[in-house]
Parts: sequence; C-alpha cells; structure tokens
Amino acid sequence: MVTKFVKENTCAVDYKREGHRQATSWVIGDCLKSKYIAHSRTFKLKDMVDDIRERFGIQITYNKAWRVRKAAYDTLRVCKDGNNSIFLLAWGIGDVENDSSWLWFFTKFKQVYGDRLGLVIVSDRHPNIAKAIREIYPGAFHEICMQHLLHNIKNKFRGISVDMLYYWCEKAYRLCEFACLMNALTLVQPRLGPYLQEVGYERWSRAYSEGHRYNIMMTKISECINAILVKERELPVTALAEEMRSLDGVVDLQARTCSCRCFQLEQLPCAYAMIAIQHSKRDVYNFCSKYYNSSTWKATYAGVVYPLPHQGDWVIPNKVRDVKVLPPDI
Repeated sequence: MVTKFVKENTCAVDYKREGHRQATSWVIGDCLKSKYIAHSRTFKLKDMVDDIRERFGIQITYNKAWRVRKAAYDTLRVCKDGNNSIFLLAWGIGDVENDSSWLWFFTKFKQVYGDRLGLVIVSDRHPNIAKAIREIYPGAFHEICMQHLLHNIKNKFRGISVDMLYYWCEKAYRLCEFACLMNALTLVQPRLGPYLQEVGYERWSRAYSEGHRYNIMMTKISECINAILVKERELPVTALAEEMRSLDGVVDLQARTCSCRCFQLEQLPCAYAMIAIQHSKRDVYNFCSKYYNSSTWKATYAGVVYPLPHQGDWVIPNKVRDVKVLPPDI
C-alpha cells in the first residue's frame, strides 16, 4: 500500500545501482544478441560482464552471467538406441532453469515425441524438472540418476564411503539381493536406509523399477554431449544452436553423401559415415575414392620420370643453342 508520494525525483538520471534488479538474464540476452550474432565470436562470461558495464553502467555478477549461459545447454534430452549408442532426442535453449523453462521444454518435446506407454525419464532431483514431468507426462515413470543420488548421499552423510555397496544395491535384479545389500548399507549408516526409502526405491533401484529402464542408470550420456560442446558453450545462442544442429548427420551410403557434406566433397567417409558403415558391417575402404588407394598412387609414378640436373650441368647441343626463339604473334 502506498502511504506517501513524492512528486519530485531527486535521484540523478545517470544513477544505476550495482546488480540492478531490472537487469534480468533475459534482458541482458536481448541486449547482446544483435552484437554477438556471428558464429565465430567466443562469448565468455567476462565479455558479458564487461560489455554490460561499458554499455549500460551496470555491474552484473558472474553468477548471473553464468546462469544465462548455463540455461543454454541445460535443457537437453538424450537416450540410447538399440545398439547402445547415444541418440539425441531433443535440446532447447531457455533463459533460466526454472518451472516455466522446463514446462516449455517438455511441452514442445511432447508435441514432437508424443506420449508412450511405459515411458521412463531419468534425470537428477531438480524440483523444476519433477514438477514439469508431473504436469506434462503424468503417466511417465520419473526415475533418478544413480550418480546424482550418490552425490546427495555424500553431501548429507559426510565421512562415509558406501560407493560400491550403493552401486550393487542400485543395480541388483532380485528383490532378495536388494534387501541384503540395503541391510549392509544401513549397518554402515543407520540413517541412510530411511533416507533412501523416503526417496523411493522405485525411483533409483533396478529391482523396484516400475518402468522399462533397461540399462540406463545414469544421465552420463547427457554429460557426454556437454563434453563435446566444451568450447561451443562459450558461444552466443545462435552459434551454440548451430553447433548442436551439426551433431546430427544424415548419411546415404548408396549415394555416398552426408548432410555435413564432408563425405561427398572430400570423397572420404566422415565421422557420421564411418558409424553408418561400421553399423552395416561393411568395409570402410570401399567407400573411399579410388584416388586415395595405394594402387592409384603407385600408378601415378609408374612411368619413367627423368630428373632434371642443375643448370650448370646442362649439355646443350650447338644446333639447339643456335636456334633463335621468336616471340609469338599478337
């Protein structure tokens, strides 16, 4: 409730408080996107902080700058195919990692992927992710990455080492085996048993899993994608999106082409073509241009090549020396 109104403004017009509350991450991104649209420009956190201070006189924290960049690659969903290889399902770029960004991501994801019987989503215990899954995929099984849960255990129960017991318990198939290992865990730390039970056995253990989790026990496949994009994560949003798009390649082995265009231009199998060739159990050398073959290389030098000696050693016959060479008619 407003109790007093002062009509006259006494603050200087050029006054900008450090950490200005209106300088949200989405405002910062909108201000900088036109300047850093080029793919080749590396956009580091220090660049963002310096530019905002220089252009607007506002000093933002590295934490805020980091949140802007982090959100660009946090909304990533991957799985494994039948050959146990990484398959990139979807990725999105958001302002910050909050309820609205994850709701937006899963809404868009559902539009293209749909909903499937027995769907299992494995993630960390971020409350925004859990809330979005409950709303967009109420029938899906939301299970927890075992590595993230182990980090939670170590932070909550410091000074204990239960890594191997926890892994055995988490990966056990039979309920009796799981119960035996849980008893051993409880002996190491009496409070650990009730803690894991409260998390929900069905959310982290294979024995109690209610969905078809297969062998996907961790979200490390997402970390693999992040590791590939270590340098690219410093780029502006448009450049990062282009790098993410380039992770996928469409290969036609019969036409010897790939969407990355390396295959057809260099006439050598690119990384995507190599995977397709290996998967089809064919010989990769059959997909190389004949000009890269050793037989072609040998044929290049099969003829006699006479070496040319030094000019001082030339023996020029008089009839050749006496020939007068005239310039061409123009």
